[in-house]
Amino acid sequence: MKELAYICQEIKNPLNGIRFTNSLLEATELTEDQKQFLETSAACEKQMLKIIKDIDLESIDDGSLELEKAEFLLGSVIDAVVSQVMSLLRERGLQLIRDIPEEIKTLAVYGDQVRVQQVLADFLLNMVHYAPTPEGWVEIHVRPSLKQISDGITSVHIEFRWKERALPSRYKAMASNPKDLIQRHIMATSEYPKGRTLKASF
Repeated sequence: MKELAYICQEIKNPLNGIRFTNSLLEATELTEDQKQFLETSAACEKQMLKIIKDIDLESIDDGSLELEKAEFLLGSVIDAVVSQVMSLLRERGLQLIRDIPEEIKTLAVYGDQVRVQQVLADFLLNMVHYAPTPEGWVEIHVRPSLKQISDGITSVHIEFRWKERALPSRYKAMASNPKDLIQRHIMATSEYPKGRTLKASF
């Protein structure tokens, strides 16, 4: 565990440098696009810090992690998630298709932003890793669901899909990876020639 604590501290140091540099950029005159880039960067930094803070003896021993409850914009989460896979997408020569209505981007939801961001990033990274190349694509399809899961709470339906003819067994690993703390429903389907679809409702 000492080695793990050392690694966490060493990760924090350059991360603090990135955060400081971004804070300097925020003090300059920026375009709206540049402000959005910084906001996405800050969301990714927050996710990394959360992961580092989770690595402690008590959390590892009892397998429990705390969930924060706050309002956040779903669009900010999606931007942060997409930014984490862009390099791999380009490396593998894949296209990313985002089917996300404007009202979804500004939709305010309540929960743990970093945890949701972490789970969705894991989903999307797996999709990109396993999507066939060349001429493959990965699609994010987001729609609000009218299903009331409790008083005043509406679930959000998110689909990740890639173009592939076969339905391999490897999707099982993707369905079991997300953190058990977040209530979710996961379903994998295959429809030729549309490809494979992994659906997740949170």
